Amino acid sequence: MDHFISRLVELTANTPAAEFHDPPQFLANTDPDQVDNRFTRADARDFYTRHNPVEVVVESIWQDITFYPFADLDDQQIGYATDSRTGEAVADWPPNMLVIADSGGDPIMMDPSVNGEVFFAIHGTGSWDPQPIAKDISGLLTLSIAWLEMSEQRGDELYDEPDDLHPASIALFRDLAAAQGVENRHIQNVISLR
Repeated sequence: MDHFISRLVELTANTPAAEFHDPPQFLANTDPDQVDNRFTRADARDFYTRHNPVEVVVESIWQDITFYPFADLDDQQIGYATDSRTGEAVADWPPNMLVIADSGGDPIMMDPSVNGEVFFAIHGTGSWDPQPIAKDISGLLTLSIAWLEMSEQRGDELYDEPDDLHPASIALFRDLAAAQGVENRHIQNVISLR
């Protein structure tokens, strides 16, 4: 995971979003016992123990992704798993899902108790329909890296209309993600959810 973090920080420093956000910081500043009590999955333990995201905002195919630091995970469930008005559980929230990041309010989540995929859902549709977008947290970071590499290569030709990705940008993103080992079904879900 160290390689993914280093590459993500390097690429983020070179993006247009760098003028709006501080450079991402991943710190080894969490208590491993607290992390172990929260997560049984190995990727989450490694991520939050050795690379706790602090002020991490990364450009993505959707909107910028904001990764949540370990200390804020409980508070960040409000509006997703917990109703912000009543404090009660949201009836249609997928069981065991924990939001670890968001993209413009759309949750990026995983089940903290089992090794497995990372999911993305679109808010405001009336119900939650999480779709798998990565095999694990490293896969999510890999997708972010593929997007940033594509964005860097395409530059001013990223979009063909103000908010419409150029088909060549999508094709390059697909190729870069696949070359880095991201499964085609995850790539397809990421593209279709934009």
